[in-house]
Amino acid sequence: MTRTHLRAATAVLLTAAVVLGSAGCSGSDSSDSDEAGGAPTPSATSATTEQSTDQTGTTPGPAPLALTSGGPSGSICLLPSAARDLAWFDVTWKAGADLDALRFRLTDPVGVRQRVGDTINVPPVNFGGSIAYGGSASWPERAKALDTRTTSWAEHAPMWTWSPAEGETGLVVLHLVLDEKALHSKQGASFSGIRATYRTADGAAGSVAVPAQATFRARARC
Repeated sequence: MTRTHLRAATAVLLTAAVVLGSAGCSGSDSSDSDEAGGAPTPSATSATTEQSTDQTGTTPGPAPLALTSGGPSGSICLLPSAARDLAWFDVTWKAGADLDALRFRLTDPVGVRQRVGDTINVPPVNFGGSIAYGGSASWPERAKALDTRTTSWAEHAPMWTWSPAEGETGLVVLHLVLDEKALHSKQGASFSGIRATYRTADGAAGSVAVPAQATFRARARC
């Protein structure tokens, strides 16, 4: 498996063990909707909503939302016993304003279904703190993977319940289901990044995307 982009050394050990070795593939079906869909993209990457300069030549304050990813994962090889039902966590967010709503979806998914309603937010131990951690694990083992020194799993909650305050940060956990036929195809199962949509407390809506390419393949195809 190639996971060269992980933002903490401990993540390499943890996610390699869980993704390659997990036998269980069962997961929650509590989602309100699913998405199914590719293309590679660029390394540790951040993105914000676009900011324009007004007529006085001054620049507005911080963007309402900024995203950071660990960059492209390369090809992730899965053993036959590895989970196809994954918790994927490699994008963090920071609110530059009070937000009433925040949602996340895959961009360009191919052979990957996102259980949108299962998306989780995991806050850092300290409000507004950075989370230098990312990777993936089997969905049933997500609590073990996300109970770290920098993340507060005890305070996790469904993303749809979260209304971030200005300066707040978090780690997005997506529930992904990989298609077996796609894993054995030449192209593999993949997505190119993550797009977040938001609504501020003032009623303004916007979106921001960040590259976070990942391609999953059956071991025989690696």
